[in-house]
Amino acid sequence: MTPGGKVKRRIQDDHEKIFILINDTLSGDPSNLDFTMSQDVKGICTNGNRIATCMGRYFFFAKRYMESLSSLCLAKCMRHHLWDTSQFLLKQLTGVGHVTAKALLAAGIDSFDKLQQSDPRRIESLTGRKYPFGNQIKEALDALPPSVEVTIAEAEGGNHPGRHEFRINLTRACFPKTTGKKNFVYLLVGNEQSNSLLFHEKICPYNITVSTSSTGPGSALVASVVHEDFVGLDLHTRIEIGPPVHEANVHCGSAADAAQPPRPKERIPNRTAALGAEAKAGKLQHPCVREESDDQDFEP
Repeated sequence: MTPGGKVKRRIQDDHEKIFILINDTLSGDPSNLDFTMSQDVKGICTNGNRIATCMGRYFFFAKRYMESLSSLCLAKCMRHHLWDTSQFLLKQLTGVGHVTAKALLAAGIDSFDKLQQSDPRRIESLTGRKYPFGNQIKEALDALPPSVEVTIAEAEGGNHPGRHEFRINLTRACFPKTTGKKNFVYLLVGNEQSNSLLFHEKICPYNITVSTSSTGPGSALVASVVHEDFVGLDLHTRIEIGPPVHEANVHCGSAADAAQPPRPKERIPNRTAALGAEAKAGKLQHPCVREESDDQDFEP
């Protein structure tokens, strides 16, 4: 598109070519390209995956939530040649090619859940394949990671002045089948308003507690579960952050302690002067044989 809103007739810049090739490839239904274009697409996706992975590690270090999440998802999409919103997610299964995925899509089967609920014989009828193709597809579904659930709740009694503590619970929704393959996810927790990354780790399901501050009206805590090996299975859960806990509402200690005047600062003895006196009196010993009571350092 030109700045005036008109469609360009020719591709003049490299970034325009990369943009068109990536979107065509990751749609799941790419165009028929010649050998040169196919090699360009392969190089773009390979290098793009590496760049996006490096971007994710950088944004982890910079503690930026949205950029970290986008980098992880982009690297995974580049690796599988599929957008996470594509209608051809079933192509990730072993034995499902472009023609088979198109036949299943025409029958309304465009997700792993719908394929799991379908009968093997119906799958064979829709795709024109012979027995035991339906059973093989069902076995390929066992390689998928088990479905997980993410819950966020505010921790009781853990709030500090101006901050909130939340408990994030990542659990399996069903008992995983034994496939001999470990499935990992990236758990990212961030403040949606300030775009700050509070927690990130490549983990298996467990519980964590994070602390964050309310940055104003509409603040929300977001927990994102990004699967490492499959596209289209990610989860995102958010919870609104209430008003901050002000210091005036926090009571620490008794009223009698609050009424007492502040204690004067204790004077720290001048250790340098004491060592000088010991040296003059000939009582200064080597530090290795000095008694334990004298083995403390005080600044003057």
